[in-house]
Amino acid sequence: MRMKNKKWSIPFLNEHKEIVLYEVSYDNELLKDFINHQPLYLEIGTGKGDFILNMAINNPNTHFIGIEKSITCLAITAKKIVNEDIKNILLIADDVSKVFAYLPQGSIDKLFLNFSDPWPKKRHEKRRLTYKTFLDEYKKILKSNGEIIMKTDNIDLFNYSIESFTSNGFILEQVNFDYDGLDTNDVMTEYERFFRDEGTKINKLVAKVGSNNEIK
Repeated sequence: MRMKNKKWSIPFLNEHKEIVLYEVSYDNELLKDFINHQPLYLEIGTGKGDFILNMAINNPNTHFIGIEKSITCLAITAKKIVNEDIKNILLIADDVSKVFAYLPQGSIDKLFLNFSDPWPKKRHEKRRLTYKTFLDEYKKILKSNGEIIMKTDNIDLFNYSIESFTSNGFILEQVNFDYDGLDTNDVMTEYERFFRDEGTKINKLVAKVGSNNEIK
């Protein structure tokens, strides 16, 4: 769902470069210092930020990086972070494919894919965040015991992702076609809340890189 541009978005992001990397080089001290904090979690596609905000509140000793290419969504998330005075979130305004090079190998403990764009047409398969090229990047940045946690309402994307993970060196530790949302280490996204209110089933999986997998 495309967000309408809000005039205040870019000025607000420019005013809060202490929590947002926006139109600046990633090779700076802010990102380097943030990555040095452990544990480190990554969410690809923050939406309006309910998930990353509440996860950061619930886990004050964990640092979170959120990547979002929609400037309006990122600004909404940033505003929530500022209002709540959250110190353990760093946002990056860009497409994730451009960010991988700046995340050190073995730096991420958990990676979250929440209600990602399903890109349903076959010709767009390579854009899905569980396509092989993305999984290869995840292998590099995840720690040896790192996890990928995925939630989606889209059953076709979920089935595709199950096959993609298992075909590319991942072990599926959890596959749930009707996730009840009761995991105490999880919080709802704004999309999840909407879908649950509509009675839509939520799918969830947890994947780890296989122990015999070689990172190339």
